[in-house]
Parts: sequence; structure tokens; C-alpha cells
Amino acid sequence: MQKQMKWPLILFAIGVFMAALDNGIITSSLTTLNASFGVSPTWGAWTITLYTLGLAVSVPIAGKLSDRYGRKKLFLIEVALFGIGSLLVALSTSFTFFLIARVIQALGGGGYLSLPAHTY
Repeated sequence: MQKQMKWPLILFAIGVFMAALDNGIITSSLTTLNASFGVSPTWGAWTITLYTLGLAVSVPIAGKLSDRYGRKKLFLIEVALFGIGSLLVALSTSFTFFLIARVIQALGGGGYLSLPAHTY
């Protein structure tokens, strides 16, 4: 494998792993989260729904913005956005704030899925 293609492939694999891991962690802790926030399972399902919707919206937008402003710069912004969203999820004191933080996290996670693939 060429050295030039090795790092983008590694970054892409890490990004996909992080985005998938994030949804897996939330899925396995959904019952505990519902009890902590005092919401029904129906409302608790929104944590996964909003994240998936955020990914679906952000992937094509991140791809278009990367064409305009550069892949590396936008990838770093997406990583920061995902990190900020993750911090806000951890600091959530209400279910509404938690859902908003999940959307921010998903907007950053969408860049993980689209941007490194554009570098090949």
C-alpha cells in the first residue's frame, strides 16, 4: 500500500469506528438514560433517531463544503464539532439539552463518514 494512501485510510477507518461506536454506546445504555432523564422508551428512542437523522443530513453537506473549503480544514472542524457534541452530551442535565447535544454530535460525525473518503 502506498504511504500516501495509508493515513487517509486509517483516518477513515477511525472515523467510521467512532461514529458507529457512539451509536452503539447510546443503544446499550438507552434504558439507563431513559430512567435518568425520566422519559418513556418512546421518547428515549429519539436519541438514536436524531443522531441518525443528523448523520444523514450532514454527510452530503460536509461533502459539498469540503469541495469548497478544503477537506483537511473541514475534517478538523468536524472532529472538533463531534468532540464538542460529545462533551455536551456528557454534561447534559435535561433531556432536551441531551437531544440538542446529540444533533451537534451527529453533525460532526457526518464529516467522519464523508470527508476522508473524498481524499482517495
